[in-house]
Formats: sequence, C-alpha cells, structure tokens
Amino acid sequence: MMNKMKYGRSTLLALLLLCLSIFILAVPKAANAAGIGNARVIDEMNLLSDAEVQKLDAQLAAVERTHRIRILAAIVGDWKDKPLKPLAENIIKTIAPGGENGAVLLLLSPENNTYYVATDAKLRTRITDEGIEHLTEKFLPAFESKKYADMFTAFGQVAGEMLTYYEKEGKPFTTGGALSAVARAVAAGGTQTGDAGLGAVRVIDESDLITDAEEQALDAKLAAYEQAHGIRILVGTVKNTHKQVLGKVANAVVDRIVDGGANGTIVLLLAPKERDFYISTDNKMRTRITDDDGIEHLAGQFVPSLKENKYAEGFTAFAAAVDEMVTYYEKEGKPFNPDAFLLTIVALVGALIPAAIVYWFILANLSDSMLSVRSAHEADDYVERGSFRLTHKEDVFLRTTESRETKHKETSSSSSSSGSYISTSSRDESHGGGGGKY
Repeated sequence: MMNKMKYGRSTLLALLLLCLSIFILAVPKAANAAGIGNARVIDEMNLLSDAEVQKLDAQLAAVERTHRIRILAAIVGDWKDKPLKPLAENIIKTIAPGGENGAVLLLLSPENNTYYVATDAKLRTRITDEGIEHLTEKFLPAFESKKYADMFTAFGQVAGEMLTYYEKEGKPFTTGGALSAVARAVAAGGTQTGDAGLGAVRVIDESDLITDAEEQALDAKLAAYEQAHGIRILVGTVKNTHKQVLGKVANAVVDRIVDGGANGTIVLLLAPKERDFYISTDNKMRTRITDDDGIEHLAGQFVPSLKENKYAEGFTAFAAAVDEMVTYYEKEGKPFNPDAFLLTIVALVGALIPAAIVYWFILANLSDSMLSVRSAHEADDYVERGSFRLTHKEDVFLRTTESRETKHKETSSSSSSSGSYISTSSRDESHGGGGGKY
C-alpha cells in the first residue's frame, strides 16, 4: 500500500514537473518579471557577448544611480507575433518599485523584428511620449542594422541625457510642440492617440529641407491663404516613417490639427528618405479639392520641383495651387476640374478657328480681287480655272494641321501622365487625398 502511495505521489510530481516545464518553455523567461530582481540586461537569445553585457550593465547602473530610476534592456525570443506591450507593461510593474523616480524598459524581439519602450507613471513626467519618439530616433538605426549592443547603448545614453535635462530645467525634454504631433503620428502608425494636437503651426520641417528664411516666407503665404479662405494648411517633412504608410500618418496629422478651418483642412507631408509625398484632406476640403482630378492637378503643380530637390519652390507651388483651386470653388460653386477647364478652352479655340479661317479666306480673295482689278486686261483674267477648288483644299489643310498640333492636347496628356502615380490607398470615409513618389 505504501509503495502504491509513493508511486502515486511520484507520478503526480512528475506530471506537475512536466506541466511546469511546458509552461516555462511556452512563456519567455522575461515574462516571469518577478524573477528579474536587480537585473539590467536580459538576453534570452544570447545575441550579446559577455563583454557587451558587462559594459552595458555598467552603463545602465550608472544611469540608475545618477537619476534614481530603474532601467532595463531585454531581448526575448519568438513572441509568436503577439504584441510586446502587455509583456513590457508587466515587466515595468515589477521593476518600478525599485526606482524612486520611475522605471523605463526597452524590450526587443529580434525574431519578430519588433521593439517596445515602456515607462511607468513616474518616469512619464520626465520622459514624455514625445521624448520616447526622440529616444527611438536615436537607437533606431542600430535596430535596423541589427546591431543590438549599439541599440541598447544608445538607449541608455539618450535616456540619461533626457533625465539630466529634466533635472536641470525642471521640465521634460522636447523637440518642439509642432514636431511632436507629427512624430507621434508616425510612432502611432497613423492612429490618433489623444494628444493635445497641432495649434496654429503651418510648417514643420523635421528633415531641414528649407532654410529659416524660406520657412518664414512659406508660413506667411500659408497664413494669408488660410485667412482668405477660412481653411487650414500644413506642410510637413518627416525624417523617418518607421515603415508606416505615409498616407495614414498624413491623415493622423489632419486629425491632430485643432481649430481646423471652417472650410476645410489640407496637409502635404513628405518623407525625403523614401522620396514619398502625400496630400491628405478632411471632408470639407474634399468638396473643394476632389480626390481624383483635383489631387492629380494639385500634385502636378509641385511634384516637378520636388523631383529637382527644389523644396521651397515646390511647397510654394503647392500653396499657390491650393489657393487657386479654392478660389475657383468660391467663385464657381463647384470644384476645379482641369479636364473640364481644358475642354472649355479647346471649345472656345475651336469656335474661333473657323471664324478666323473664313475671315482670312475673304480677306485673301478680296485682296486678290483688288490686285486683279489693277492688272487685268481681259474679262477672262478675273476668273482663274480651278481657283475655287485650290482655295477649298487649302482651307481643309489648315483645319487638319490645327487639330493635330493643338498644344492644349499636349498639356492635357502631360497632366494626365503626371497624375498617373497617385496612390489612393489611404483614403477613407473621413480623409481624401493621394500621393506617391517624386
């Protein structure tokens, strides 16, 4: 009986151990946040050498002592395509009590090519969402190059610098309120995150494509157009899209513009690194500058300058075209249609050409008649055999030549080809627009 009981207990223990082992294998070690303790570097995949771990640990320890926080850099294995956020938040909750002024974590899953930066409530007052974006910008190149030791080193260094700034200035580090809205739009993958939004800003040149003087001149033009039409216009550039769809980011920027124009909002966003552009409109502006013909015409006005890297010229052309198209809407009560406008011009020219030909025909014959009066000696000289047929043939020839060589048709073809690159994939029920490469 005792042997049976022992055997039963042994079997039960074995089953429990088996279940535990399966659980441990199924969940990365980093998820067991309670066991982190005072660790600053966790490398489940052994991607860092011992020397790199020791060097990084010493760096993070210095940041912890200086700023009285907890800072952790962790690498986890395959996370089965699950979001890292829940795991990161669980770890933060565990290590946060160890930091008087808060805790920050950089969690990396190389096999899933993802990362996540998490902070607790205390540290969030020192490193804001905008600060996280700045932090990300600094370590992202190393992440994309799969230099993970450099990635963590940059993370620790920049985090320390931002905390030092807070302690000296009494406020969190910021790159500028205007930029932060665009940056957060990029970081959020084109979704609205409930930030305060963009105020009266009109130009955000994160990539430094234009000079300060050019930016001031552009801002003045945009301000004048805004006031004239009761609209909001923003031109922006971003350093890095973080592999997000630029159109979605542009839509998010539109949503972040507070006190938008009563008659609509339009945003032109550039990603120079990818040489992408996108125009986003809200539904009010959408009625004034239509998604298809309107956006294609608008793009055709400034894209040629962008292709030549004449950014100030391109932005100015964009602003002027918006002004012209909205002015047309206000005067005509309908959106500008380049094809309809072209047809009107062609029809007008077509109506004038026959009249001009008739006038020329009459004048030529009158002139010939007058000459014949002066020089004719016989009555038969007034009539030249076949002259009427010759004049008729010349008239037909002129009509044929004009129809083949009309410059308006060449312009129309050029405009059509310039709009052929327009992508509409980011349009939705709340946003119009389009974009492409330049």
